Amino acid sequence: QWVFVPDNKIGWLPYAVHTARKAAKQTPFDAVLASAPPYTGHLIGKAVSKALGIPLITDFRDDWVGNPRHVYPTLAHRLNERMEQSVLRHSAFSTTINTAIRDRLRRSVPEGDVRIFEQGYDPLDIVPSVAEANTRCTFTYTGVFYDAQTPDPILQGLHRAICSGQVAGDEVGARFVGLFTDPGSRLVRELDLEDVVEAVGYVRHR
Repeated sequence: QWVFVPDNKIGWLPYAVHTARKAAKQTPFDAVLASAPPYTGHLIGKAVSKALGIPLITDFRDDWVGNPRHVYPTLAHRLNERMEQSVLRHSAFSTTINTAIRDRLRRSVPEGDVRIFEQGYDPLDIVPSVAEANTRCTFTYTGVFYDAQTPDPILQGLHRAICSGQVAGDEVGARFVGLFTDPGSRLVRELDLEDVVEAVGYVRHR
């Protein structure tokens, strides 16, 4: 983010626009749907939309300028604000996943049409299973940990609850499905939670 604006996919832009225009000659498009990050995708979507004279729909899976993991250290990086505003103004409408991102985008461009499509799941992906034959309450986290996101709070909370006698170790547990960090594994051992915490690792989607 120190070198590339808006991100390190910017070199992809001219090739993607060229490919989209070429494809549109074979099969005309009704609209352009751009999903980001990477935010270069929104710039590509806008360029294709303008070139073909068709509507642009932008999907913000994560916040752009307001993303807490993004740093804009120089005046050049402030171009992200103008880029985001330009994309929002050009969009027929935009979608995002929650009210926090929607409200920030609306503050950036009050006239913009930003709608929420909450994240969810396809019920057909879920295979019915027999409930575990015990009364343990298990908290399951699916996904990854990175940057400021760590399993530490839930691990420390479990440790305190068990040590204070608020709950017995056989009554509560935590299951982590996906990438679990080495520091997290060490904390599990330090807090003596090996019988309470299960780190499953990656599993098949179904």
